Amino acid sequence: MTQSNKAPGSGMKIQIIIMLVMVVGATVLGTVMLPKNEAERAELMALLGTTNMGRLISPTVNWVPLLPAGENTSDDIDGHYRVVLVADGQCDAGCQEMLAATRAVEVRLGRDSRRVDRILLQTGLEPALLADIERANPDLVVASLDSAALETLLAPTTAQITGANRYYLLNPVGDAVLYYDEQNSGSDLLEDLKHLLKYSPSR
Repeated sequence: MTQSNKAPGSGMKIQIIIMLVMVVGATVLGTVMLPKNEAERAELMALLGTTNMGRLISPTVNWVPLLPAGENTSDDIDGHYRVVLVADGQCDAGCQEMLAATRAVEVRLGRDSRRVDRILLQTGLEPALLADIERANPDLVVASLDSAALETLLAPTTAQITGANRYYLLNPVGDAVLYYDEQNSGSDLLEDLKHLLKYSPSR
């Protein structure tokens, strides 16, 4: 009968080494995969099987120059997300449905609604229609739209202006990362916001 030459405790040492390698490997992998911005986070979510309900804007573009006073900040002080609707010359039934849907999302967010601002960038709307919109949306920030600047901003992205009704989700530094059109429901925006707010705690 042959005797084992294995030193006492050598099996335990090997197990400890394997565990250390796994911990270090997981730490390194986590650091490498940590998303540096919202676009990378969205891409990582897709790879891991968690997809956004809105459409990813690539490359991301910063809207700060187009936003009104009080919203044109990129310092991420309060961790606010912004939902920006656009009405260029008109706000038809589809546009008004989006206003109502985003208002409902704001209500359904409960306490987290304080971390989401809704903005309507508009040009050429009739005063009576604008007054109706403001009455129905008391927390809506309404400001003038620079149509040419917006078209130029979105031209190199996957969210080029097509004339279709849509709205955009901006992260706390003012980058537009997702957009929604008439094929999306308010629940799509709600799901995306809940996920983003969960992993982007306010300061």
